[in-house]
Amino acid sequence: DIAANSATSQICKTLAVIKYFEKNFIQNMIGQHALWAYTDEADLKELEKYGADSLTIDLTKNILNELSIKTTLNNEKQTKEVLPDNTMKVSKILIYSTGGLVLLLLTTTIYLLFRRRKNKFL
Repeated sequence: DIAANSATSQICKTLAVIKYFEKNFIQNMIGQHALWAYTDEADLKELEKYGADSLTIDLTKNILNELSIKTTLNNEKQTKEVLPDNTMKVSKILIYSTGGLVLLLLTTTIYLLFRRRKNKFL
């Protein structure tokens, strides 16, 4: 009975991993490495044979941590963010300089248009 419950629990976790991959569109190398780390207890050296590097290993650990699955790969909680949050920092000086340049060009264009019209009538 205990062995049957353990097998059922492993099947449920494996299905949870697969559903997570499908939901998050992770049917790629990183997802495969996470599945191998769970089902085959693959470690870092074994995954490196199949093309894993530091970035893909960190992403794989993130998946396993998010699913609360402990393996030999992620035996301790990862605290760093791997991917950037897609934000960009722009210097205030750059924004003000660009605004000033646009204002200068607009003022010059208006001045030249009025000057041209004035010279046309003379």
